[in-house]
Amino acid sequence: MAVLLFCIAFGLSMDYEVFLIARIREYWCVLTRDMSAMAPAPRRAANDERASPAASPTPAA
Repeated sequence: MAVLLFCIAFGLSMDYEVFLIARIREYWCVLTRDMSAMAPAPRRAANDERASPAASPTPAA
């Protein structure tokens, strides 16, 4: 039973990683291969801006 749960959890995490890498590449191509392409990708991959507060830029004080 533990092996089955591990396989399911591993499969779901790899599925999310594939979508995340696809979004990073998409932004990378659009933003002329700039490093700033990695900032919005986690938010788009999760389809929820609240899921990744560390990736959102903080306003300058």
